[in-house]
Amino acid sequence: MYNSCIKTFIEVVKCKSFSSASEKLYISKVSIMKQINAFEKHVGVKLLNRTNHGVTLTEAGKEIYEAGNKIVDFSESTINKLRKKYNQELTVKIGTSLLYPANELIDLWRNVPDSNSNLKLNMVSMGDSYTNLISFLNQLGKSIDCFATLYDENNFSENYSLYPLAEKACCISIPRSHKLAGKKRLKWSDLSGETLMLLKRGNSAVIDAIRNNIEKNYKNINIVDVPSFYNAEIFNRCVEKGFLLETPSIWNNVHPSLVSVPMSWNYKLKFGIVYLKNPNKAVQTFINEISQIKK
Repeated sequence: MYNSCIKTFIEVVKCKSFSSASEKLYISKVSIMKQINAFEKHVGVKLLNRTNHGVTLTEAGKEIYEAGNKIVDFSESTINKLRKKYNQELTVKIGTSLLYPANELIDLWRNVPDSNSNLKLNMVSMGDSYTNLISFLNQLGKSIDCFATLYDENNFSENYSLYPLAEKACCISIPRSHKLAGKKRLKWSDLSGETLMLLKRGNSAVIDAIRNNIEKNYKNINIVDVPSFYNAEIFNRCVEKGFLLETPSIWNNVHPSLVSVPMSWNYKLKFGIVYLKNPNKAVQTFINEISQIKK
């Protein structure tokens, strides 16, 4: 019933910065900025003053902000009344954390017209330890309904359903003080004499392929095994020891003392939604709506 960018604009104003609004809305900062730029272009006037310290409203922005709040309140109130009258509102609980980011799900969902679904999305904070992962898998359909993750088919397909969203490039995370940290892209020769932390064999076919390549063709690269799960301890060890660490592109900002650099190879990991094989109506509707957007 209204331009969805209005809601993003309102949150940016409330948070006083793109970064804070990104965290609040579970949307990437780049996506936030694109929406605001598109909204200003649509309105035809400048709405925000951008500074290194955040954003402030222009005079025109103040008027749009005031009117926008009224529009959103009226629109959502009307939609909620209609849903209660004609449909039962359904809720999908989405798990999210640093290693299980929900940003892409939310970005996709923002493209679903309000009129197409009576779903409500709730974010549920997940921990980033292996114990938390097992716990949340056991809680699928209870405390959470789904979450987005990197996967190999054999990791989840036997007991859970998977909806693929994208493929994420394998990159190399490097301590900021390391001599390679300033590189825009790495070559195999850059890794010569370095210690590379890789997921232990048997946990990922893609990472096993990287390991096989190194063991066969680049024996001057030292490999250190990472257990079956990444956590803060692994990232801290990488920084402290000055090691390199294979990480997917979606974890670019996983640790403040690490930089993620693309590597000249073609190894990619699958990224998608994990949910029960026999999902409830809300989850199935959610997956159906996402699949329509992805077409």
